[in-house]
Amino acid sequence: NLPSAVCFDDITSFTLRYAGGFPVGFIPEYGGEMAYIYNHVNIIIRYHNVVEKMAEADEGDDGRARIVRFTVQPFSIKHDFLP
Repeated sequence: NLPSAVCFDDITSFTLRYAGGFPVGFIPEYGGEMAYIYNHVNIIIRYHNVVEKMAEADEGDDGRARIVRFTVQPFSIKHDFLP
């Protein structure tokens, strides 16, 4: 399993913070009790290429990589579906 994180701005310390997982929706602070569900996500994967330091490294690059960060940016797009 690969845990994801969501990145958000911390306005009190002016830094980026990461939280484990990601929200599937939200309830606005102002504006009633209606809940909104995100219908899209951007998935951002950061990786490093793996270079073996053993004898296999002499045989050439086998294209392996190691994921070092996996972030998700949930958002919604309004769709107009026609019947």
